[in-house]
Amino acid sequence: MRFTGGHRPRSRFVPLIAALAVCVPLWLWFAVHFPDTAWDFTGFYIAGNIPLHQVHDQQVFQNFGNSELAPLGVRYYPPYVRPSVFAVPLHLIMSLPYWTAYWLWAAAQLLAFLSALWLLQTRLHLPVGTNPIWAIFFPAWFGIITGQDALGVLLIVVAGIVFIEKGRDGIGGALLALTLYKFNLSLLIPVALMFRGKWHALASYAVVGAGLAAASALVEAPSKYLELLRTIGSYTVGFRPETMLGLRGLAHFLHLPWLYFLLAPLTIAAAAWKLRRSQDLPESIGIALTASILCAWHGTWYDGALLALPAALLFHCARTTGRVVAAIVLALPFWNAFPQIATLAVVGLFAAQLALKAGSSQAHFST
Repeated sequence: MRFTGGHRPRSRFVPLIAALAVCVPLWLWFAVHFPDTAWDFTGFYIAGNIPLHQVHDQQVFQNFGNSELAPLGVRYYPPYVRPSVFAVPLHLIMSLPYWTAYWLWAAAQLLAFLSALWLLQTRLHLPVGTNPIWAIFFPAWFGIITGQDALGVLLIVVAGIVFIEKGRDGIGGALLALTLYKFNLSLLIPVALMFRGKWHALASYAVVGAGLAAASALVEAPSKYLELLRTIGSYTVGFRPETMLGLRGLAHFLHLPWLYFLLAPLTIAAAAWKLRRSQDLPESIGIALTASILCAWHGTWYDGALLALPAALLFHCARTTGRVVAAIVLALPFWNAFPQIATLAVVGLFAAQLALKAGSSQAHFST
């Protein structure tokens, strides 16, 4: 695919750069003064400072937090809920002092976000630079402030697509396998690869994914990880089913928990129907991510950062209604305070993706 609009790609970044110049200092000011800055970062920091085979032992987490972080005024120690093998890179920076490690982590997430936008513009030819609304995308920016990690996954997704689009299917599939870091939000990605006939990428995804699973199992017994996932609600603050992003949260908010088990299969079926008709890999991956977020058993507001890909596609390829929905998703404030409204916005995003005509993305990319 190739975008050949009338303006050079660099000039298209001017509106976004101007918006970032205004908004980034405001986000930074807020991060410095917000009392819960790095609220979720402790989970990653502790995981990078304890032995790998103990990263899912919450008692070890509490002991480390009480002895090392409590004197700094840090009181919340959420569990590390990623597969244990992914804790290996955390040891590279987490041995640093807590706040030094946090600011490096936040800078890495910011760099991941900006890099993903740059790749969307320059390699997938989506003119994101013309849209300054990215400077207020709440899950991205507030996720950085609270010490979350979804933007790193976003960059991996976009980079994986770029490699596959360039014909480097093996590398692209291997990169997409790294999204198993957040497996609850990525399990439909191999379905997208299958429907697009990207068999080499799918094979690479399967090999790397199996290797990651085996490595995690060697580090600690899988039963220990599964037990943590089963009891995660007892260790986290405010993450009850009714507060989560997605169909499960909406169903519990309506006091109809059974509704999730009806809507989730229908959403997956609708995604599969659209994936069979989509002729564009970025569009397919975007549909897979949106459906996964809606159907995830455990999904949170910061996971909405992954919606940057489908939102960018809708802005470029959809008509007015789709673009309005994408704008709502990107500009919606306080996702963590209004998860039900955020879920409805994601439902609208998914519906707009389903409404795209087959091949519409490729048609727009080539104009």
